[in-house]
Amino acid sequence: MARPLTKKQEDFCLNIFEGKTGIQSAIEAGYAFKAAVVTASENLRKANIIARIAELRQRVEDESVATVLERKQVLTEILRGRLAHFMGKDLSLEMSDNAALQEVVVSVFGGKDGDDITTTRIKLNDPVKAIQELNKMERVYGEMGIVIDNRTISITVASEEGKDMTKRIMAGEGTGKETDD
Repeated sequence: MARPLTKKQEDFCLNIFEGKTGIQSAIEAGYAFKAAVVTASENLRKANIIARIAELRQRVEDESVATVLERKQVLTEILRGRLAHFMGKDLSLEMSDNAALQEVVVSVFGGKDGDDITTTRIKLNDPVKAIQELNKMERVYGEMGIVIDNRTISITVASEEGKDMTKRIMAGEGTGKETDD
């Protein structure tokens, strides 16, 4: 079991994680200025410090990268998106934070009688592409969308008569593809 880190070692790890150099991290963690180079070098070779820095980096990556579930939820939101989801009862636009919504363009034109005419164009993300991505994530397709069938049939022939028959079949006899050997 790894030894727990001292307060200085934990501060050193946090400083390294923040992007500071080993020397800067050692000094800011409270190590002696004159020994900062040696201390930084030694600390960066200790297993428990290496593990702690890796843990800090993993936590950030885990929190910043969408999980498989989150990606599936967004794709599902796209494929279920309908224009009606963005329209109020009076046909006005109701904006929402929805992955299905790709683009909204509002144009205002001057009407003949002085009234402005407002048009709103709503574009949704392609639900077919979302379905395709979900299918890829679920491995519904084979590699690269190709289903590969490499079945092999093994026949064991034990008698001389069977061997002769196999040779005749391989030569095309009885298949209409006889060869003249």
